[in-house]
Amino acid sequence: MSFFERLGHHFGAAAPADGGEPSAGGGGPSTGGGGVGGPGAPADATEGCASSISCQEALAVVYEYLDGDLGDVSAEEVRVHFDICGRCYPHLEFERSFLAAVRRGCAAAKAPLDLKAKVADLLAEVDAQG
Repeated sequence: MSFFERLGHHFGAAAPADGGEPSAGGGGPSTGGGGVGGPGAPADATEGCASSISCQEALAVVYEYLDGDLGDVSAEEVRVHFDICGRCYPHLEFERSFLAAVRRGCAAAKAPLDLKAKVADLLAEVDAQG
């Protein structure tokens, strides 16, 4: 069982019958190979990608993309890359699933009441220092 199949099983996504990589979003491009870092795949491979950014560039900003905090690279360029790249799309879906699981796990957690005051005090202290 591949890493993505185990991960999909853990997050409740069924593995596709064709043996491809599962995706939490259902759909997405066909992986057609071992994924990023798979056999014979360089880290910055863009084989089959008609994207304006490389796989390495897209994967380097995946968290910023999911958070809506991209700087130098436009969200549209990154979205297009993930939409068409069968090597990177599983990574995007993994990170999306991971962040959703973290949110679910933290949803019931409540911070101590005095935490806000402590954080504000520490920030004021840092601002005062320089």
